[in-house]
Amino acid sequence: MKYTILLLSAFVILLLTKCQQQKSTFTPVNAALKAAFYWKDGTYWIMRDDLSGKIDTFYVYNSNNHDAMGTASTGHGSTSNNYEQIEMGIKNYSSKANHLDSVDWSLIFFSNEIYISVINKDEIFSYYPFNIGNINPIESIHDSGFVLNIIGTYTQNGHDYTNVAEISHVERKYFYVTPYIDTFYFNADVGFIKMILNKPLDSIKRRVWELQSYYIVK
Repeated sequence: MKYTILLLSAFVILLLTKCQQQKSTFTPVNAALKAAFYWKDGTYWIMRDDLSGKIDTFYVYNSNNHDAMGTASTGHGSTSNNYEQIEMGIKNYSSKANHLDSVDWSLIFFSNEIYISVINKDEIFSYYPFNIGNINPIESIHDSGFVLNIIGTYTQNGHDYTNVAEISHVERKYFYVTPYIDTFYFNADVGFIKMILNKPLDSIKRRVWELQSYYIVK
C-alpha cells in the first residue's frame, strides 16, 4: 500500500512538473486589425506615379490565414507561443506583352502588429490602432516605423479620406548614411492612399504614388 502511494505521488509530481515545463498560449490577430486590413483576392488599387505620370495597378494575388508557432524558454521550462498570422502578397500588374506581373508588396499581420514591405526593400512596422509617436524598431535591420500624424480628413484627387495615418519609415544601415526615408498615407477604409518612396542611394531616387481608384474585397 505504501509503495502504491509513493508511485502515485511520484506520478502526480511528474505530471505537474511536465505541465509547468510545457505551457502553451494562443494569440489571435486583433479583431479590429483583421476587420480593417484582411483584404482578399480581387482587391486592387490603381495608382499614379506623380513624377512620371505612369498608371500602376496593384492587386492582391495571395491572401491566407494560418497559425504560426514560436517557443520561448524560461527558467521554469518552455512556452509554446501559437499565434494567428495573416499574410498577403500584392503584385504590380504589367500591361506589356511577355512581361510578368512583379511582386512589389507583402503584408504580415499578427496580434496587433503590422509589417509592410514595398518593392522588397521597405518595411514599416506599427501597432494598430495607429497612435501618433508610435515608434517601433525592426530588429533584423536598422529600421523604424512611426506614426507622424493622424489626419482627420485628407483630400487627394478630389476624394476625401478620413482618419489617415501618416507613417514614416527610416532605414539606417550606417551611422552616417540614411538610404531610405519613406512616408505612407494609410487608412482602414482603403489601405494605401499615397506613398512617397525616397531612396538617395537607388537609381530611381524618388517615387510618389497617389491613389486614383480602388476596389476592396474582404
